[in-house]
Amino acid sequence: MGFYRPVAAFKHVLPLLCTGLFLVQFAYTLSDVPSIKLLQDIICKDQYSFVQSDVLMPESTCSGEAVQRRLNMISVGMAVAATTAGALASIPFGILGDRIGRLPVLAMSLLGMVLSLGYSIYVIKQRGRIPLEALWASGIPILLGGGRGVVEAMVFAMVSDVTAASHTNQRPTRRAAAFQCVVASVLLGQLVGQLLSAVFMKRSIWLPIYLSLSIAVLASLFLVIATPETCQRYNIKHCVSTTSHSDDVPRRRTLRALFSRPTAWLLPGTLLVMPVATMQSGILLQAMHVLFEWPLEHSGLLLGLRTLVTLATLLLLLPCLSWLYSKKFPGSESTRRDLTLARLSALLFMFGSLCLLMVNDEPLVVTGVCISALGSGVPALSRSLLSTFLHEHQTGFLFGVLAVGEVLGMLASQLGMGWLFDIGLQVWPGLPFCPALVVAVGVTLALYIGQASAAQEPDELDVAVWEPRRIC
Repeated sequence: MGFYRPVAAFKHVLPLLCTGLFLVQFAYTLSDVPSIKLLQDIICKDQYSFVQSDVLMPESTCSGEAVQRRLNMISVGMAVAATTAGALASIPFGILGDRIGRLPVLAMSLLGMVLSLGYSIYVIKQRGRIPLEALWASGIPILLGGGRGVVEAMVFAMVSDVTAASHTNQRPTRRAAAFQCVVASVLLGQLVGQLLSAVFMKRSIWLPIYLSLSIAVLASLFLVIATPETCQRYNIKHCVSTTSHSDDVPRRRTLRALFSRPTAWLLPGTLLVMPVATMQSGILLQAMHVLFEWPLEHSGLLLGLRTLVTLATLLLLLPCLSWLYSKKFPGSESTRRDLTLARLSALLFMFGSLCLLMVNDEPLVVTGVCISALGSGVPALSRSLLSTFLHEHQTGFLFGVLAVGEVLGMLASQLGMGWLFDIGLQVWPGLPFCPALVVAVGVTLALYIGQASAAQEPDELDVAVWEPRRIC
């Protein structure tokens, strides 16, 4: 017995998921820059013994090293708390998604995110009456459902569920395109949120924050209510008996296949590029303010430029390159095409990260932001290849494991790059961007080590046929 929702077709599920994710990301992006401005203002007034009030201090007054150090400490602490909670919850909720369905787990994750946002707004609203270190407890509600990592895992699992119903020769192509659409919808929400946040802040610093919480609640309700259940196993009569101890065997086989040498080369691109790119954006937001005295609104627009280029890459550039590749090599497998595009994207991300090392040069920073954004297809393409090689079985568990890896990558990026930002304020401002370049080089090398091969055995979950150490 259990909660029942009908399984829907691919053409119905994908638009609903993309719309819901756009609204959710839009909601949470609205409050990003205003929250940083308020935190900076509170810390600045505390540092210089000013009375806390709703009147913001000039940003030039708050660009001192002491203020920026504490702001970085509070921000990194919040991110680490949320990431740690997500890492602890991702695998259990991923398994739960295979047992009871994707939607209940998705609903719990969204609820935890809303509670975390509401708590953070409450602490900031107190303006120093509550120590800002209390914001580190905002990770506790994330334990309820795993946060963004589990939302991402459930969405990708739902996409894999519905693409599994496609004809065999269309699955990899549909899945890769669907993953890119999902990522693009999130980025579009981020872009619109950044632009409208700057507009709303001109009226009131609190307006985008209150709107953020309200829209987050409504968007979460829409995503859960409007989206149908996609887990086939969950919608059959004897669901309980099929999710018993016998599931342990395919889970172990999934893990063995995931960390075997062929598919393991895809893991760096799947797990590390997004966390590193996210931390690059966060550091740029502060670095441009400290180095060039950019207002935070202008730094936010630079991130908007990155999002815009990323969006164009996923919706225009990669589909066009995919079409051209298919025309030039009509008999080529879709896995080979996706691997080629992933390699090209990794090279662009690497060169963009190299440009960002020269953070003292404004034009070079803008160039690096754009070039690295052109390499934003690596995670979606790598994830699609992994899903293809490991088949559609245990997708909730698979994407739960990937979510853990991604949040651990985020945790390492937050701690490492945040610590290097503090040191870079005194030594060299390009220092926090060095780990990103190292990761980009590693991802590129990993993708060039193996070559996607022919079809897999249909009955073997852990067969992923590659030809290692051949470069085409």
